[in-house]
Amino acid sequence: MGTESISAESRSIVRSNSDTQAERFKLLKGELDSRVQARIAKGYWEAREVEASNSDLFLAISWRGSDRFWKALAWQKKLAAFEKARSALPADSRPDRNVELKTAARALNDRFLPKHAGPYAMEIFVFYKTSNLAPAALVQMAPGCVQAFIEAPLHTYFLIGRHQAAVDKGEKLQFTGFAADRDTPRDAAGLCALVLKKIFPKEPPVVEPDKPRRCWPCYLLGGLALALIVAAACVAVVPSWRDWAFRQLDIGRYSQLDELGGEVSALRARYDSLEAEVDELTQDLPPDGPVDQAGNAAQFASIELELDALAARLAAHGHPVADRGVPLGLAPCLPVVSTGSANGGAPGYLLDLTLSAEGIGVAEPRGVYAWSTADRLDPDFPTALQLPGRTLSSAEFDAFAAPISQQARRANCAHYVLLREGEGGGGASYIGQRNAVERHFYIYRPHP
Repeated sequence: MGTESISAESRSIVRSNSDTQAERFKLLKGELDSRVQARIAKGYWEAREVEASNSDLFLAISWRGSDRFWKALAWQKKLAAFEKARSALPADSRPDRNVELKTAARALNDRFLPKHAGPYAMEIFVFYKTSNLAPAALVQMAPGCVQAFIEAPLHTYFLIGRHQAAVDKGEKLQFTGFAADRDTPRDAAGLCALVLKKIFPKEPPVVEPDKPRRCWPCYLLGGLALALIVAAACVAVVPSWRDWAFRQLDIGRYSQLDELGGEVSALRARYDSLEAEVDELTQDLPPDGPVDQAGNAAQFASIELELDALAARLAAHGHPVADRGVPLGLAPCLPVVSTGSANGGAPGYLLDLTLSAEGIGVAEPRGVYAWSTADRLDPDFPTALQLPGRTLSSAEFDAFAAPISQQARRANCAHYVLLREGEGGGGASYIGQRNAVERHFYIYRPHP
């Protein structure tokens, strides 16, 4: 939709309201400037360089923040998830809160050590909705936000924003695309409160090193543990000792486990090699080009069955193999949003996936599951996410999802996705597609 599509009658309506809008944004700028100065006067842990400018059609706000700003946003998200998980536990079984917070703060500090120091730029544009006709400035600036403007309530403030996401040292700073904010304040006070919350998030606690304490019983236990480790190493090195030890423990001969472990290692190497070949083949294809990977998919399924069988044999001999899927218990990467349910909210969903006979459909979540501004601002949100725009086979989906899930695991979190079922493609096809999704994401199956 361009400005040429606005009718002459509509333009006359906009011009009749321009004086009122200009005065509204002028007063709003004055109130926001006053509140920002009051916040800075109280003292704050980092300069923000907040600037605001008003026009006849909108209010523009910008500020800067270092990596500490992004760390504060991440801390707010982790703190909300922490409090939600803690409240779900019985009161008599909750661990010490201060110890848990200190551990979480230390992990967050380590996670941001490789980040570029900044400064990072953030921008917000505020419009006031008096009709369902999108302002020409909004249409030209962010056409992708026009539908959200139309769906927003009348006589509320409508916000769009973009930002420079936190990146590792040496990476180039880039602005994201404009995104509409879910919150639509009705008065100036609510708008100022919302903007101040975005500009001045609460700083995470300072991580102080633990004071060393002398613990003689600990030294004694440490020496005993070291002796046991040395004894175990001797048993492992000397063949006759280790065979005797395994016979006594009724586990089986160590040489058999060695042989079985070598078989698993060889099969894993074969699996990784095939996965790399499929990934390379997928990258060389045009974005919309068809590809027949039925043979590769069959090989993947066969290798998965062999790996599961070998893992079961190893577990029976007391030598379990680690799970290859997403570990259970990871916190959600995207913020947890509140809902009206008694048990709290749900995580932000990264993708909307549909299983069908043609393959796995990949789309951006819509409606109540759509990405929020908090999702896009979050450091764990993959800013380089590019949807394929076509249905993927299980092997192609593995290649698409692997970098995303690996990035999430490095941040010690997991992404959630919506999983829907389309027209069936048979039991074997469904199981293969479902396994491909669950190797990388936690799933939620929404009701129709």
